[in-house]
Amino acid sequence: MTTSENLPLEAVLFPEGEHHGGTLDDAIKSYWSKFAKDEKPNILAEGGVAIAKDSGLSDVDELLYCFQFVTAGMSAAFIIANIYMIFKGDLSMVFGLTDMGPPEFLLSSWLVKHWFGSVAGTLFGGHLSKLVPLVEWLYLVYLIGLVLGKLILVNCSSRATDDDERKRWMRVSQIFWDYIPQLTCFSAMRLLYFVTPTVVSTQAYVIVYLVQHRYNLAQNGWHKLRAVMPLVKYIALLAFALLVGLDSFLVKYRMAERFINQEKIDFHGFLGTVIFLTQVLGVVNLNWFVRERLFIFIFGGEDGNLDSDENARIAVWNAILAKKIYTEFGPLRGTIVMLGFDDYDFQSLVLDDANKKDKMREKSMRSTKA
Repeated sequence: MTTSENLPLEAVLFPEGEHHGGTLDDAIKSYWSKFAKDEKPNILAEGGVAIAKDSGLSDVDELLYCFQFVTAGMSAAFIIANIYMIFKGDLSMVFGLTDMGPPEFLLSSWLVKHWFGSVAGTLFGGHLSKLVPLVEWLYLVYLIGLVLGKLILVNCSSRATDDDERKRWMRVSQIFWDYIPQLTCFSAMRLLYFVTPTVVSTQAYVIVYLVQHRYNLAQNGWHKLRAVMPLVKYIALLAFALLVGLDSFLVKYRMAERFINQEKIDFHGFLGTVIFLTQVLGVVNLNWFVRERLFIFIFGGEDGNLDSDENARIAVWNAILAKKIYTEFGPLRGTIVMLGFDDYDFQSLVLDDANKKDKMREKSMRSTKA
């Protein structure tokens, strides 16, 4: 019998398949008999699955469905709640309205004390517990300003030339798919994302590959030094992310403790607890990580690495898709689609199956009748 250990959740919850009207187990046995003894089993082509030749833009009209409104509404709600709690909590810490106790619980305080002596630890360590929320608050203000600035540029920029049009839609795609997702669960703890083992293994592989390629092309010592600098910067980033990210978690945990340890729950305590939980879960932003892996899968080729040319194609695809979404749905519904766009939408666009021609024929007939 087939176990459910390695099956998707949908397959476990809905075991009845359409394959010959039988169950999932029947389908597995059928495909095993068909492909197991074949030296070149073409399993990936079964069902006619292929990369969309039109880059998926012909299916943009299918991106607006009921659950998109739920996803977009949840994103907006979490952004507002997260910004409110960070402003309230961080400013209370900076101005001394919230007492965290002695700062010796911080990793940075311990490092200052052991590297520069107890005197330096006493002088500077006491301010480190305020430095973490201050840096977090400043970066949040910067991120909000970045989003508002790009929105202003989008609405005020000229559309006279092709270059202006390109910049406009690239800004739109960056706002909704780079910056706004950060605001939904933003905190300084997000720096721990970069030291997560899965992320480190993926990013380190790409960086080492590119550094090795540039090092082999270097013609002198200066060029070799420049070639290895990205690796040095990456190691420094990991050290910084671990130090600040861990201190941020310690500070955030103590701030959230006031909500968690209440004898009776109230709305403010519940909101603070939920936001802290969301920030912790958002350390590894699955949408961010999955989106990055999907782009590598589609655009990275067989070697699984993104060079400058492949990154350029990703940026152009994002910009064209954003333009197509707003052209298809207009400002309000287009914004809902942009906020709710996820990896399932990405897959529905870039992959086609055997019934693609029939689907396009039906769309053409509907548009002709309309």
